[in-house]
Amino acid sequence: MKEKMKFINFYIGHSLIVFFAFILFPLAVSAQTADEMAKELENLYSRGEGTALSFTLDGEKNSLTFANGSAKFRIENPTDLIISDGTTILHYTKSKKEVVIDKAESKGGSLSNVQELIKFSLNYSSVLTKKKNMYELELTPSKNISKILESIGGISLLKFRFTKLSKSGIAINKITARSLKGDIAVGNIKIKSVKKLDRSLFTFAAPAGAKTIDLRD
Repeated sequence: MKEKMKFINFYIGHSLIVFFAFILFPLAVSAQTADEMAKELENLYSRGEGTALSFTLDGEKNSLTFANGSAKFRIENPTDLIISDGTTILHYTKSKKEVVIDKAESKGGSLSNVQELIKFSLNYSSVLTKKKNMYELELTPSKNISKILESIGGISLLKFRFTKLSKSGIAINKITARSLKGDIAVGNIKIKSVKKLDRSLFTFAAPAGAKTIDLRD
């Protein structure tokens, strides 16, 4: 009889622990501050060698890929290609077939720090809202990265809509953005962590007949 009572007490105690775990988990999630959620989102995109962003701006496709922890990056849209290998920055204007080369520190400026874009907990002010099981995190960029965002379309606000999963963490449902200019539509935003970067992303061979202007001297 005593053994039976011990089993019953164990069963009740175990059931209560499971019950409270399910009750308290959503409370723990909802108790997260906007800054804590921004940090969790930041960690989501900092797992590989680099980060790739793509979006459409006024119907035109834009892409930005950068190496985490270095000044290497590649920005491309229908009219321009800008590449930095960390030392040299190259700007190729496709319509003119013109290549301008300069030292990264002299012309790269804010672009040399594009990895700052995904430091959501440091370089943005954040507002977190929740409706049922759906979260929305609004990120307003600080002055630290305003010049970088001007270089890639003038984005003034990012919105992440996501759900929280107990095992796999954050599941992004939608990312939207607001531009500094009201008449510019920013859409189809995608951000992903890249485990292994292709080194050729940060090199460029000028096409035949292209004019080259070297400002490094």
